[in-house]
Amino acid sequence: MEKGDFKLTQKIQVLSEDTVSKIAAGEVIERPASVLKELLENAIDAGASKIRIDVENAGRGLIRVSDDGEGIPAEQCALAFERHATSKIRKLEDLDTLETMGFRGEALASIAAISEVTLTSAVRGAATGAHVEVHGGKLVSRREAPPVAGTTVSVRSLFYNTPARAKFLKSDAVEKSHLTQRVEEVALAHPGISVVYRVGGAEIIATEGKPESGAADSLAERIRGVLGKGIRKVQPLLSEHSGWKIYGMVSGADGLVASRNVQYWFINRRPFASRTAQQALYRAYAPYRSANQHPACVVFIEMPPLLYDVNSHPTKREIRFRHENDVYDMIYRAVSKLLVDSKPAVPIVKSEPEPPAPEPRPAPADLQTARETPSGYPSAGAPWTSAPQISKFPSPALASASPMDSPTLRFLGQIEKTYLVFEQTGGLVILDQHAAAERVFYERYLKELRSNTLQIQNLMLPVQIELPPSKMQKVMEHAAWLSQMGFEIQPMGKSTLLIKSMPSIFDLNAKDCDNLIHLVLDCLGDPTEAALEAAKEKIAGLACRAAVKAHQSLAPMEAIQLYKDIHLCRDGTCCPHGRPTAIRLNRNELARRFQRPGAP
Repeated sequence: MEKGDFKLTQKIQVLSEDTVSKIAAGEVIERPASVLKELLENAIDAGASKIRIDVENAGRGLIRVSDDGEGIPAEQCALAFERHATSKIRKLEDLDTLETMGFRGEALASIAAISEVTLTSAVRGAATGAHVEVHGGKLVSRREAPPVAGTTVSVRSLFYNTPARAKFLKSDAVEKSHLTQRVEEVALAHPGISVVYRVGGAEIIATEGKPESGAADSLAERIRGVLGKGIRKVQPLLSEHSGWKIYGMVSGADGLVASRNVQYWFINRRPFASRTAQQALYRAYAPYRSANQHPACVVFIEMPPLLYDVNSHPTKREIRFRHENDVYDMIYRAVSKLLVDSKPAVPIVKSEPEPPAPEPRPAPADLQTARETPSGYPSAGAPWTSAPQISKFPSPALASASPMDSPTLRFLGQIEKTYLVFEQTGGLVILDQHAAAERVFYERYLKELRSNTLQIQNLMLPVQIELPPSKMQKVMEHAAWLSQMGFEIQPMGKSTLLIKSMPSIFDLNAKDCDNLIHLVLDCLGDPTEAALEAAKEKIAGLACRAAVKAHQSLAPMEAIQLYKDIHLCRDGTCCPHGRPTAIRLNRNELARRFQRPGAP
């Protein structure tokens, strides 16, 4: 029997009290996306080949789902709104062989209790259909309708009678993002279903129903059709073990992103969340990722329904596996093998000679006088014999506590093109040039931001960032805030974002810009002051990209200027990531280490 055939033989019935007591979850509609999820599951279970979704006012005004499925017999349409009325199961044991998305019979009743619902449905081949209206849980209208095969459910005025619950809804863009993600999941998991999704009349997602071939290129094409190019540099995943199967697409070792928001998990085509699955994924990527990098994935798991419990959470999203360790091991081994096999081999060749050092940048104007006095500097290629002395420069209040506070300074040289060595009052200061420069650029950006003196550069060629439609909506919600941060963004199509300008202090490439947008996604899920401040700090951290790098040669004047800049920072002791910028060996410490007489 094919999936969905049972619907022709089973009618909607109210479950027994014994069964209800064991599966009831007290379905709560938290947001518009909760409504859309339930309606989409009903359409899928009805065997639909075409689904159309229309949303207005971020789901508060209207959510309409139309399908061409089997439909509901006219005499049962009103019964569908009774609590625990379902055609999916009859008894608890049916969960062990469950093939449908829904089964509790709570969804329509819960939705109708807090909105105005209209249902129109007809069974294919029937002489007439039915039209039912339920407002606030009460049946207000029931009449005949044209016999158009399929079902249309319209939900209007969501939470109109529960204003307290409506207050907890987020901004329109956040709610639209959740709605769009529910549609993305259906389009990814059910390639045979044609899906059209419109928001305010604008088409956001449109897919054609195509038979699933199982080929990796077919899956990749489906992912691109739904998510655009928001998942890049992915590798096909396939593994089978003891009747279980795991397949999909995951990031290659060089395709990690700055957000964990691009991860889609399905079990028997049902979207799910599981700490076991996520931990296995991250363990597999442990050798390849840093703290701020995350794998993107679209992963499908197929296994018998009796091996996992989908009834453990009211939303049916969080599931529990009967054999957690086996699932963990299967995911970890499959992803680890893929990463090892796809990692390019390191060529065994003679190392290339070190490239020549870049030309020193022009010195700042306030140091030009020192540059014009060459007697204190060696000629090209000569060893250092002496260095110019400079007066103690002004410092802010916090600078008095700095370990680098000294009336005189002498630059001695550079170690490994990474560490700058200075003499101070008989001691040594060793400056990490990259960490110090990061702190300087970080504080400079925040200072310009606070004083409204941020210099903006328009990009000759806007940077294109590809995102899934649901993430696009979330980012565009904060376009005005990003403009205050110095970044002008603009949508281009359904899944492409353009960065048209950025602060002049930034030196970001396309990958950095991609990371920037994913940082915004991670921080700005809710537009609270704390989230905005956290996002600002992370964006400021990206200013570090323009900092002097390790293994980069610096001219003497550049080294001195960097010392001066870090000394003027409010906190010059560490970089924005917490690494120290300098260490000091004073006169007493040097004497102690060389066991000189009089050493402390």
